[in-house]
Amino acid sequence: YTDVWLVKNGSSQCEGQVEMKTSGGWRTLCASNWNMANANVVCGQLGCGVAIFTPKGAYFVEGEDEIWRDQFHCSGSESFLWNCPVTALGVPACAHGNTASVVCS
Repeated sequence: YTDVWLVKNGSSQCEGQVEMKTSGGWRTLCASNWNMANANVVCGQLGCGVAIFTPKGAYFVEGEDEIWRDQFHCSGSESFLWNCPVTALGVPACAHGNTASVVCS
């Protein structure tokens, strides 16, 4: 993993669907096992304070891209999402409309 960003269909740059960049390109992350600790790391990494809400489903975007089931296990104190333990299943195995999203403060 080399970068993280929020697809900006929200009302600010600090809310949206979570995507991570890998050597193979950008990955939309699955909401399965997505939680406030993971969201807090993303918000902090992007300079957006702390997470206040982790919307479920296709809250911001319903796209056609594959959704990857990489499961992050953050404590919430990590500086970068890629510093969190991860179970990288390496396959797009998540239903559309089940994307990881966050609203930061």
